[in-house]
Amino acid sequence: MSGELTPQPGGLTQHTHTQEAHTMGKRKLHNMFIKNLDLTDLNFKGQYLATGFICRSNLEGCNMMKMDLTRATLKHNNMRRVNLTHSFAQQVELNESDLTEAAAPGVTFYKGYMSKVNFTRANLEGCNFENSNLQGAIFEGANLAGARFSYAWLEGASFEGANLEGANFIAAHISKAQAALIKSLGGITEY
Repeated sequence: MSGELTPQPGGLTQHTHTQEAHTMGKRKLHNMFIKNLDLTDLNFKGQYLATGFICRSNLEGCNMMKMDLTRATLKHNNMRRVNLTHSFAQQVELNESDLTEAAAPGVTFYKGYMSKVNFTRANLEGCNFENSNLQGAIFEGANLAGARFSYAWLEGASFEGANLEGANFIAAHISKAQAALIKSLGGITEY
């Protein structure tokens, strides 16, 4: 295993072998700095990662249910098939992360920074993306039924094949072409 794991006050030390990494989900992650680690399939359920930093790491298949990710930085990560159900992610930074097929129904991403995030085929039903930066995000084939995007920045975001039934895009920053597609997929806009 290679990579960096730098403790902040009360945190972890450098990981040097795989066994220690598999127990990481049972430790306090608040204010942690984690970079370039393979954390595939770890169980982080219920952990507090608020203001923590995980960058350029593999989180594929991780159980991140019921986590507090408030103001956490999780950019440039592979988060394919991660389970974020019942997590709280207000002001999270996920820029350029891959959340393909992620399960995140009802998650609050309010005021999040998620430019160029790949949400292809993700379950984002009922999520709150209000006031978030989602420029260039990919929502192709995603379930966004009932999601809220008011005042979100969505320039260049793609929604082809997404379920937008009842999704609210009123006051979102979208183009007229995006508005037409959103309406055709069941979303609500003011255009």
